[in-house]
Amino acid sequence: MKQGFLAVICLLAGSSPAIAQNRAAITVNATEKGAAIPATLHGVFFEEISHAGEGGLYAEMVQNRGFEDHRIPAGTKLENGWLVPFPQKPHFMLHGQVSDWKMEWPLQSRWPAWHAESNAQLSLVTDHPLNAATPHAMQVKITGRGAALVNEGFWGMNVEKGAAYRLSFFANTVKGYTGKVTASLQSASGQVLADTVLQISSSSSWKKYNATFTAKGSDPAGRLVLTFHQNGTLLLDMVSLFPVHTFRDRPNGMRADIVTLIQKMKPAFVRWPGGCYVEGITVESAPNWKTTIGPVEQRTASYSPWGYWSSNGFGYHEYLQFCEDINAAALYVFNVGISCEYRSGTFVPDDSVAPYIQSALDAIEYAVGPVTSRWGKQRAANGHPAPFPLRYVEVGK
Repeated sequence: MKQGFLAVICLLAGSSPAIAQNRAAITVNATEKGAAIPATLHGVFFEEISHAGEGGLYAEMVQNRGFEDHRIPAGTKLENGWLVPFPQKPHFMLHGQVSDWKMEWPLQSRWPAWHAESNAQLSLVTDHPLNAATPHAMQVKITGRGAALVNEGFWGMNVEKGAAYRLSFFANTVKGYTGKVTASLQSASGQVLADTVLQISSSSSWKKYNATFTAKGSDPAGRLVLTFHQNGTLLLDMVSLFPVHTFRDRPNGMRADIVTLIQKMKPAFVRWPGGCYVEGITVESAPNWKTTIGPVEQRTASYSPWGYWSSNGFGYHEYLQFCEDINAAALYVFNVGISCEYRSGTFVPDDSVAPYIQSALDAIEYAVGPVTSRWGKQRAANGHPAPFPLRYVEVGK
Protein backbone atom coordinates (compact mmCIF):
# COMPACT_ATOMS: atom_id res chain seq x y z
CA MET A 1 0.00 0.00 0.00
CA LYS A 2 3.00 2.35 0.52
CA GLN A 3 3.60 2.21 -3.23
CA GLY A 4 -0.08 2.76 -4.00
CA PHE A 5 -0.73 -0.83 -4.97
CA LEU A 6 -3.35 -3.15 -3.54
CA ALA A 7 -2.94 -6.87 -4.09
CA VAL A 8 -5.98 -9.04 -3.74
CA ILE A 9 -5.36 -12.77 -3.51
CA CYS A 10 -8.31 -15.05 -4.10
CA LEU A 11 -7.91 -18.62 -2.87
CA LEU A 12 -10.15 -21.17 -4.47
CA ALA A 13 -10.80 -23.75 -1.79
CA GLY A 14 -11.98 -27.21 -2.79
CA SER A 15 -11.84 -30.86 -1.96
CA SER A 16 -8.91 -31.62 -4.26
CA PRO A 17 -5.39 -30.32 -3.59
CA ALA A 18 -5.09 -29.12 -7.20
CA ILE A 19 -8.09 -26.85 -6.86
CA ALA A 20 -6.94 -25.62 -3.44
CA GLN A 21 -3.61 -24.50 -4.91
CA ASN A 22 -5.19 -22.42 -7.71
CA ARG A 23 -5.09 -18.72 -7.03
CA ALA A 24 -5.66 -15.44 -8.90
CA ALA A 25 -4.06 -12.07 -8.26
CA ILE A 26 -5.66 -8.71 -9.01
CA THR A 27 -3.48 -5.61 -8.81
CA VAL A 28 -5.06 -2.16 -8.45
CA ASN A 29 -3.01 1.02 -8.80
CA ALA A 30 -4.84 3.51 -6.58
CA THR A 31 -2.58 6.41 -7.59
CA GLU A 32 -3.21 6.22 -11.32
CA LYS A 33 -6.31 7.92 -12.67
CA GLY A 34 -8.41 6.20 -15.29
CA ALA A 35 -10.42 7.74 -18.07
CA ALA A 36 -12.18 11.00 -17.21
CA ILE A 37 -15.94 10.64 -16.83
CA PRO A 38 -17.83 13.62 -18.30
CA ALA A 39 -20.28 15.35 -15.98
CA THR A 40 -22.92 14.93 -18.69
CA LEU A 41 -23.03 11.17 -17.94
CA HIS A 42 -24.38 11.73 -14.43
CA GLY A 43 -28.17 11.93 -14.40
CA VAL A 44 -31.34 10.51 -12.93
CA PHE A 45 -33.91 8.09 -14.28
CA PHE A 46 -37.53 8.78 -13.42
CA GLU A 47 -40.14 6.09 -14.07
CA GLU A 48 -43.60 5.51 -12.65
CA ILE A 49 -42.57 2.64 -10.37
CA SER A 50 -43.81 2.17 -6.79
CA HIS A 51 -45.71 5.47 -7.05
CA ALA A 52 -42.54 7.45 -7.75
CA GLY A 53 -44.70 10.05 -9.46
CA GLU A 54 -48.32 9.37 -8.56
CA GLY A 55 -48.32 9.75 -4.78
CA GLY A 56 -44.63 10.70 -4.80
CA LEU A 57 -42.94 13.47 -6.79
CA TYR A 58 -46.28 14.73 -8.12
CA ALA A 59 -47.86 16.74 -5.31
CA GLU A 60 -51.48 15.62 -5.82
CA MET A 61 -52.74 14.24 -2.49
CA VAL A 62 -56.00 12.63 -3.69
CA GLN A 63 -55.77 9.12 -5.05
CA ASN A 64 -58.16 8.24 -7.90
CA ARG A 65 -59.27 11.86 -8.26
CA GLY A 66 -61.11 11.18 -11.53
CA PHE A 67 -62.87 7.98 -10.36
CA GLU A 68 -61.37 5.98 -13.23
CA ASP A 69 -58.91 3.68 -11.43
CA HIS A 70 -61.26 0.69 -11.41
CA ARG A 71 -60.80 0.21 -15.17
CA ILE A 72 -58.56 -2.48 -16.63
CA PRO A 73 -55.93 -1.33 -19.17
CA ALA A 74 -56.51 -1.60 -22.91
CA GLY A 75 -55.45 -4.84 -24.57
CA THR A 76 -56.20 -6.93 -21.48
CA LYS A 77 -59.08 -8.78 -19.85
CA LEU A 78 -59.80 -10.28 -16.44
CA GLU A 79 -59.84 -14.04 -15.97
CA ASN A 80 -60.54 -15.38 -12.47
CA GLY A 81 -59.03 -12.33 -10.82
CA TRP A 82 -55.99 -12.18 -13.09
CA LEU A 83 -55.15 -9.61 -15.75
CA VAL A 84 -54.18 -11.37 -19.01
CA PRO A 85 -53.30 -10.11 -22.50
CA PHE A 86 -56.20 -9.71 -24.91
CA PRO A 87 -54.79 -8.12 -28.10
CA GLN A 88 -57.31 -6.03 -30.00
CA LYS A 89 -55.63 -6.94 -33.28
CA PRO A 90 -54.22 -10.42 -34.04
CA HIS A 91 -51.02 -9.07 -35.59
CA PHE A 92 -50.13 -7.48 -32.24
CA MET A 93 -49.39 -10.96 -30.89
CA LEU A 94 -45.84 -12.16 -30.37
CA HIS A 95 -45.07 -14.84 -32.99
CA GLY A 96 -48.83 -15.14 -33.57
CA GLN A 97 -49.48 -16.34 -30.03
CA VAL A 98 -50.90 -14.71 -26.93
CA SER A 99 -48.36 -14.53 -24.11
CA ASP A 100 -48.98 -16.62 -21.00
CA TRP A 101 -48.11 -13.62 -18.83
CA LYS A 102 -50.64 -12.69 -16.16
CA MET A 103 -50.85 -10.33 -13.19
CA GLU A 104 -53.11 -10.58 -10.18
CA TRP A 105 -55.61 -7.72 -10.32
CA PRO A 106 -55.28 -5.89 -6.99
CA LEU A 107 -58.52 -3.90 -6.95
CA GLN A 108 -61.69 -5.08 -5.24
CA SER A 109 -63.57 -1.78 -5.10
CA ARG A 110 -65.29 0.12 -7.89
CA TRP A 111 -63.93 3.32 -6.37
CA PRO A 112 -60.42 2.64 -5.00
CA ALA A 113 -59.23 4.96 -2.19
CA TRP A 114 -62.78 6.27 -1.61
CA HIS A 115 -65.53 5.26 0.80
CA ALA A 116 -68.81 6.61 2.15
CA GLU A 117 -69.67 7.36 5.76
CA SER A 118 -73.05 7.48 7.51
CA ASN A 119 -76.02 8.28 5.27
CA ALA A 120 -74.27 8.35 1.90
CA GLN A 121 -74.66 5.86 -0.94
CA LEU A 122 -72.06 5.73 -3.72
CA SER A 123 -72.24 4.61 -7.33
CA LEU A 124 -70.28 5.27 -10.50
CA VAL A 125 -72.34 6.67 -13.36
CA THR A 126 -71.68 7.57 -16.99
CA ASP A 127 -74.91 9.38 -17.91
CA HIS A 128 -73.43 12.86 -17.38
CA PRO A 129 -69.66 12.65 -18.04
CA LEU A 130 -67.40 15.60 -17.35
CA ASN A 131 -65.61 14.86 -20.64
CA ALA A 132 -64.40 11.91 -22.72
CA ALA A 133 -61.17 11.56 -20.73
CA THR A 134 -63.06 11.00 -17.46
CA PRO A 135 -66.32 9.30 -18.43
CA HIS A 136 -67.20 8.10 -14.92
CA ALA A 137 -68.54 10.38 -12.20
CA MET A 138 -69.11 9.65 -8.54
CA GLN A 139 -72.80 9.81 -7.69
CA VAL A 140 -73.41 10.53 -4.02
CA LYS A 141 -76.93 9.99 -2.71
CA ILE A 142 -77.42 11.72 0.64
CA THR A 143 -80.20 10.39 2.83
CA GLY A 144 -79.47 11.87 6.26
CA ARG A 145 -77.15 13.68 8.65
CA GLY A 146 -73.41 13.03 8.65
CA ALA A 147 -73.29 11.78 5.07
CA ALA A 148 -69.73 12.04 3.80
CA LEU A 149 -67.38 11.02 0.99
CA VAL A 150 -63.85 10.21 2.14
CA ASN A 151 -60.54 9.86 0.30
CA GLU A 152 -57.64 8.14 2.06
CA GLY A 153 -54.94 9.57 -0.22
CA PHE A 154 -51.81 7.55 -0.87
CA TRP A 155 -51.36 5.58 2.38
CA GLY A 156 -52.87 8.55 4.16
CA MET A 157 -52.38 12.28 3.57
CA ASN A 158 -49.45 13.97 5.28
CA VAL A 159 -51.21 16.99 6.76
CA GLU A 160 -48.80 19.48 8.33
CA LYS A 161 -49.72 22.15 10.85
CA GLY A 162 -49.50 25.65 9.36
CA ALA A 163 -49.44 24.40 5.76
CA ALA A 164 -52.01 25.71 3.28
CA TYR A 165 -53.87 23.37 0.92
CA ARG A 166 -55.76 24.04 -2.30
CA LEU A 167 -58.93 22.00 -2.93
CA SER A 168 -60.83 21.81 -6.21
CA PHE A 169 -63.57 19.63 -7.64
CA PHE A 170 -66.24 19.59 -10.31
CA ALA A 171 -69.89 19.22 -9.27
CA ASN A 172 -73.08 18.70 -11.24
CA THR A 173 -76.48 19.29 -9.63
CA VAL A 174 -78.53 17.82 -12.47
CA LYS A 175 -79.84 15.17 -10.05
CA GLY A 176 -81.10 17.64 -7.48
CA TYR A 177 -78.53 18.44 -4.79
CA THR A 178 -77.92 22.06 -3.86
CA GLY A 179 -76.62 23.38 -0.57
CA LYS A 180 -73.53 23.36 1.60
CA VAL A 181 -70.61 20.96 1.53
CA THR A 182 -67.96 21.03 4.24
CA ALA A 183 -64.52 20.04 3.04
CA SER A 184 -62.19 19.03 5.85
CA LEU A 185 -58.81 17.47 6.42
CA GLN A 186 -59.09 15.06 9.32
CA SER A 187 -56.72 12.95 11.34
CA ALA A 188 -57.00 9.18 11.29
CA SER A 189 -59.04 9.43 14.51
CA GLY A 190 -61.46 11.98 13.05
CA GLN A 191 -60.04 15.20 14.48
CA VAL A 192 -60.65 18.16 12.16
CA LEU A 193 -57.28 19.63 11.14
CA ALA A 194 -58.62 22.12 8.56
CA ASP A 195 -62.03 22.86 7.09
CA THR A 196 -63.97 25.17 4.83
CA VAL A 197 -67.57 25.37 3.59
CA LEU A 198 -68.58 25.57 -0.06
CA GLN A 199 -72.03 26.43 -1.39
CA ILE A 200 -73.12 24.17 -4.25
CA SER A 201 -75.40 26.16 -6.53
CA SER A 202 -77.91 24.83 -9.02
CA SER A 203 -76.50 24.37 -12.50
CA SER A 204 -77.47 22.43 -15.60
CA SER A 205 -73.83 21.57 -16.32
CA TRP A 206 -70.56 20.87 -14.55
CA LYS A 207 -69.11 23.66 -12.40
CA LYS A 208 -65.67 23.87 -10.80
CA TYR A 209 -65.34 24.76 -7.11
CA ASN A 210 -62.15 25.94 -5.40
CA ALA A 211 -61.12 26.56 -1.81
CA THR A 212 -57.95 27.09 0.19
CA PHE A 213 -57.52 26.26 3.87
CA THR A 214 -54.71 26.06 6.42
CA ALA A 215 -54.12 23.13 8.76
CA LYS A 216 -54.24 23.80 12.50
CA GLY A 217 -52.87 20.37 13.33
CA SER A 218 -50.74 17.58 11.88
CA ASP A 219 -51.18 13.91 11.02
CA PRO A 220 -49.15 11.85 8.53
CA ALA A 221 -52.18 9.58 8.05
CA GLY A 222 -54.79 12.25 7.39
CA ARG A 223 -57.73 12.08 4.99
CA LEU A 224 -60.00 14.34 2.96
CA VAL A 225 -63.68 14.36 3.98
CA LEU A 226 -66.55 15.97 2.05
CA THR A 227 -69.61 16.24 4.31
CA PHE A 228 -73.05 17.00 2.84
CA HIS A 229 -75.69 19.01 4.71
CA GLN A 230 -78.83 18.45 2.61
CA ASN A 231 -80.52 15.37 1.25
CA GLY A 232 -80.30 14.79 -2.48
CA THR A 233 -78.04 13.38 -5.18
CA LEU A 234 -74.85 15.05 -6.37
CA LEU A 235 -72.35 14.19 -9.09
CA LEU A 236 -68.65 14.80 -8.44
CA ASP A 237 -65.51 14.46 -10.56
CA MET A 238 -61.81 15.43 -10.49
CA VAL A 239 -61.58 15.96 -6.74
CA SER A 240 -58.08 17.35 -6.18
CA LEU A 241 -55.98 18.52 -3.23
CA PHE A 242 -52.53 20.10 -3.48
CA PRO A 243 -50.28 21.82 -0.99
CA VAL A 244 -50.23 25.50 -1.92
CA HIS A 245 -46.45 25.45 -1.63
CA THR A 246 -45.06 23.22 -4.37
CA PHE A 247 -41.63 23.47 -5.98
CA ARG A 248 -41.45 27.05 -7.25
CA ASP A 249 -45.12 27.28 -6.20
CA ARG A 250 -46.28 25.98 -9.56
CA PRO A 251 -49.96 24.95 -9.84
CA ASN A 252 -50.24 21.23 -10.58
CA GLY A 253 -46.69 21.13 -9.30
CA MET A 254 -44.14 18.87 -7.68
CA ARG A 255 -43.41 18.26 -4.00
CA ALA A 256 -40.85 20.83 -2.97
CA ASP A 257 -39.01 18.52 -0.56
CA ILE A 258 -38.42 15.75 -3.11
CA VAL A 259 -37.49 18.06 -5.99
CA THR A 260 -35.04 19.94 -3.77
CA LEU A 261 -33.26 16.67 -2.94
CA ILE A 262 -33.01 15.78 -6.63
CA GLN A 263 -31.84 19.27 -7.51
CA LYS A 264 -29.02 19.03 -4.95
CA MET A 265 -27.73 15.98 -6.80
CA LYS A 266 -27.10 18.26 -9.80
CA PRO A 267 -28.10 15.71 -12.44
CA ALA A 268 -26.99 16.56 -15.96
CA PHE A 269 -30.12 14.95 -17.39
CA VAL A 270 -33.42 13.37 -16.44
CA ARG A 271 -34.52 10.26 -18.35
CA TRP A 272 -38.31 9.84 -18.65
CA PRO A 273 -40.83 8.11 -18.76
CA GLY A 274 -39.31 4.62 -18.81
CA GLY A 275 -38.28 1.81 -18.79
CA CYS A 276 -41.06 -0.66 -19.06
CA TYR A 277 -43.54 2.15 -18.43
CA VAL A 278 -42.96 3.66 -21.87
CA GLU A 279 -43.74 0.30 -23.49
CA GLY A 280 -46.81 -0.62 -21.43
CA ILE A 281 -48.00 -4.11 -20.57
CA THR A 282 -49.64 -4.22 -24.01
CA VAL A 283 -49.23 -2.16 -27.18
CA GLU A 284 -52.68 -0.66 -26.63
CA SER A 285 -51.98 0.44 -23.04
CA ALA A 286 -48.66 2.20 -23.70
CA PRO A 287 -48.66 5.90 -22.74
CA ASN A 288 -49.15 8.60 -25.36
CA TRP A 289 -47.50 11.94 -24.58
CA LYS A 290 -50.19 13.85 -26.49
CA THR A 291 -52.82 12.82 -23.95
CA THR A 292 -50.65 14.05 -21.05
CA ILE A 293 -50.68 17.78 -21.90
CA GLY A 294 -53.33 20.45 -21.48
CA PRO A 295 -55.95 20.77 -18.70
CA VAL A 296 -55.52 17.91 -16.21
CA GLU A 297 -59.22 17.03 -16.28
CA GLN A 298 -58.90 16.36 -20.03
CA ARG A 299 -55.92 13.99 -19.77
CA THR A 300 -56.35 10.26 -20.04
CA ALA A 301 -54.59 8.09 -17.47
CA SER A 302 -51.89 5.51 -18.26
CA TYR A 303 -51.54 2.12 -16.63
CA SER A 304 -48.11 1.41 -15.17
CA PRO A 305 -46.69 -2.10 -15.72
CA TRP A 306 -46.00 -1.96 -11.99
CA GLY A 307 -49.67 -2.34 -11.18
CA TYR A 308 -51.48 0.99 -10.85
CA TRP A 309 -52.85 3.94 -12.80
CA SER A 310 -51.01 7.21 -13.35
CA SER A 311 -53.29 10.22 -13.80
CA ASN A 312 -50.69 11.87 -16.07
CA GLY A 313 -50.92 15.02 -13.98
CA PHE A 314 -47.15 14.83 -14.25
CA GLY A 315 -47.20 14.79 -18.04
CA TYR A 316 -44.81 15.60 -20.84
CA HIS A 317 -45.04 19.37 -20.30
CA GLU A 318 -44.46 19.03 -16.54
CA TYR A 319 -41.51 16.76 -17.19
CA LEU A 320 -39.88 19.31 -19.48
CA GLN A 321 -40.62 22.09 -16.99
CA PHE A 322 -39.14 19.96 -14.19
CA CYS A 323 -35.91 19.54 -16.17
CA GLU A 324 -35.71 23.27 -16.81
CA ASP A 325 -36.39 24.09 -13.15
CA ILE A 326 -33.50 21.94 -11.88
CA ASN A 327 -31.16 22.93 -14.74
CA ALA A 328 -31.01 19.44 -16.24
CA ALA A 329 -31.24 18.31 -19.85
CA ALA A 330 -34.29 16.29 -20.84
CA LEU A 331 -33.78 12.76 -22.13
CA TYR A 332 -37.11 11.68 -23.57
CA VAL A 333 -37.76 7.98 -24.27
CA PHE A 334 -40.33 7.22 -26.97
CA ASN A 335 -42.26 4.08 -27.77
CA VAL A 336 -41.61 2.23 -31.04
CA GLY A 337 -44.62 -0.06 -31.03
CA ILE A 338 -43.23 -2.76 -28.73
CA SER A 339 -44.76 -3.61 -25.36
CA CYS A 340 -42.75 -4.86 -22.40
CA GLU A 341 -41.30 -8.26 -23.27
CA TYR A 342 -41.66 -9.34 -19.64
CA ARG A 343 -45.42 -8.71 -19.85
CA SER A 344 -47.49 -9.39 -22.97
CA GLY A 345 -44.63 -8.95 -25.43
CA THR A 346 -47.04 -7.71 -28.10
CA PHE A 347 -45.81 -5.45 -30.89
CA VAL A 348 -46.97 -3.81 -34.10
CA PRO A 349 -45.77 -5.05 -37.50
CA ASP A 350 -43.16 -3.09 -39.44
CA ASP A 351 -45.74 -1.45 -41.68
CA SER A 352 -47.40 0.11 -38.61
CA VAL A 353 -44.32 1.74 -37.05
CA ALA A 354 -44.54 5.06 -38.95
CA PRO A 355 -47.10 6.68 -36.56
CA TYR A 356 -44.78 6.00 -33.62
CA ILE A 357 -41.91 7.73 -35.41
CA GLN A 358 -44.14 10.69 -36.21
CA SER A 359 -45.26 10.89 -32.58
CA ALA A 360 -41.61 11.10 -31.50
CA LEU A 361 -40.94 13.86 -34.04
CA ASP A 362 -44.00 15.72 -32.77
CA ALA A 363 -42.72 15.39 -29.19
CA ILE A 364 -39.40 16.91 -30.22
CA GLU A 365 -41.23 19.75 -31.96
CA TYR A 366 -43.34 20.38 -28.86
CA ALA A 367 -40.20 20.69 -26.75
CA VAL A 368 -37.94 22.78 -28.99
CA GLY A 369 -39.88 23.76 -32.12
CA PRO A 370 -40.59 27.40 -33.00
CA VAL A 371 -43.92 28.87 -31.92
CA THR A 372 -44.88 29.01 -35.59
CA SER A 373 -44.83 25.19 -35.80
CA ARG A 374 -47.90 23.12 -34.90
CA TRP A 375 -46.57 21.68 -31.65
CA GLY A 376 -44.39 24.63 -30.75
CA LYS A 377 -47.55 26.72 -30.93
CA GLN A 378 -49.24 24.27 -28.57
CA ARG A 379 -46.33 24.56 -26.13
CA ALA A 380 -46.70 28.33 -26.15
CA ALA A 381 -50.46 28.01 -25.61
CA ASN A 382 -49.67 25.85 -22.56
CA GLY A 383 -47.64 28.70 -21.09
CA HIS A 384 -44.06 28.19 -22.32
CA PRO A 385 -43.19 30.01 -25.58
CA ALA A 386 -39.43 29.46 -25.15
CA PRO A 387 -37.96 26.05 -26.05
CA PHE A 388 -37.46 23.49 -23.30
CA PRO A 389 -34.04 21.90 -22.63
CA LEU A 390 -34.62 18.69 -24.60
CA ARG A 391 -31.16 17.44 -25.55
CA TYR A 392 -31.55 13.69 -26.05
CA VAL A 393 -34.08 11.13 -27.21
CA GLU A 394 -33.98 7.38 -26.71
CA VAL A 395 -35.60 4.76 -28.92
CA GLY A 396 -37.64 2.40 -26.75
CA LYS A 397 -36.17 1.46 -23.42
